[in-house]
Amino acid sequence: MHQLVYKLNINTKECFWNATYDYDTYAWYTGNITVHLSVSKYFGVIWVPRAEAFTTFELTAFLNGRLTVFQPDVILPTPGLISTTNETNITALVYDPHDWLKQRTEVATFYWVINDNVRASCSTPSLIINITKADDYTIQANIIMDISDEIITTTTTTTTTTTTTTTTTTPKPDNKTTTKPPATTTPPPTTTTPSNTTTIPTPPPPNPRHWRCDGYWPQAGHGSGSPESRNLKLGHFHVKVSAKAPIGQLNTTGKTWLKHGELFNVTIQCSGTGPWGYCHKVYSGVYNITGNETCDFADKIMTNDCNFLAIHYFRETGTHTYLLIISNDISTVIRPIPVIIYNVDRKPQLSYIIIPVSCSLVVIIIIVFGIAYFIQSRQRYSVEVADFDFVASEEPNYKTLYEQLKESISQAISGQDWEGDEDNKWRGRAHVVERPLVRDYGTVPR
Repeated sequence: MHQLVYKLNINTKECFWNATYDYDTYAWYTGNITVHLSVSKYFGVIWVPRAEAFTTFELTAFLNGRLTVFQPDVILPTPGLISTTNETNITALVYDPHDWLKQRTEVATFYWVINDNVRASCSTPSLIINITKADDYTIQANIIMDISDEIITTTTTTTTTTTTTTTTTTPKPDNKTTTKPPATTTPPPTTTTPSNTTTIPTPPPPNPRHWRCDGYWPQAGHGSGSPESRNLKLGHFHVKVSAKAPIGQLNTTGKTWLKHGELFNVTIQCSGTGPWGYCHKVYSGVYNITGNETCDFADKIMTNDCNFLAIHYFRETGTHTYLLIISNDISTVIRPIPVIIYNVDRKPQLSYIIIPVSCSLVVIIIIVFGIAYFIQSRQRYSVEVADFDFVASEEPNYKTLYEQLKESISQAISGQDWEGDEDNKWRGRAHVVERPLVRDYGTVPR
């Protein structure tokens, strides 16, 4: 740990303290530095502490700063995103709170590198460029400044109050140190104009490469001497951005005049860089958009293809507004779609009359033909009736075996016919049934 103690006598409430480290002496002295400020007031013969404060900064051998990326008149929802349809302003913000570098710059050159390709060389800290392709980009600014050894003449004021400043540092070796800080000075409340004159560079006109230099950095423009004898300051800033194409076109295809009961079915197509998120809201009547409409997180639908269907059923007739809200990472489009739902007078169709009447006539014709066919069939049939008397029964005459043999032998000797006897038995009955004569009618149809 290295500690430097400075004592300042002031008679005002504000004090400006400047400490400069010589490069040859403090080449190894880079890293985080903590400044401890202690204020004491003198009462008679003693100093009474009144206040104290701490601050920390990093001491480097290079130019410090950062790159800012913005697009004029464009509000980007997320840092690091740019639109492919707007000019992009890339500015190198060199840390120079008291214009120390600006007051001593002989020559300054800003080399702009985008995705490892040198795009521009400017003497000003800003680059205006059109990035028209959606992609990820790494933007770098390599800065070389030739710093003059001339120091602005300063004056000091008489002070009656003593301020004790303690600087506590934690040294950190840095083998990459190549520049030399200026000598130690104490800046006063007022400064004088430097003797050398400065010129304001004029930004070059737009060129076919779609970029131009912009901004202002004062410089004398007469750096001379060999590189070894010149006091060069180097800086390297970089930033990553992602270029996105906004939603440029939003097309809707489908019917907006619908019969009551018909579905609203519209195809939505849009351009831009995905993914896209969309939702819809339905209003009765004509809706005037305010520009503040947004999608609720639960209602938002994400898609990687901006070609989808919007389907809705309107229960009531009249004028309605289907409000479509669609957005990607850098743009939002709100599109109201007017929808007209109308009633249609329902008239009975001719088929509702012809079909029942025709069916009734066919049934009647079938019935008539069935009855006629039945009557004709009845006339073609002849019914034959045979009258047999199955009521009278003959008592069986039981005979023994001997009697049956005796009767058979006697009939055989006498020559009597058994069938004739059977006929005599039929004739001998009290009720005789004559056999009817059967006429040949031919084949009876079935």
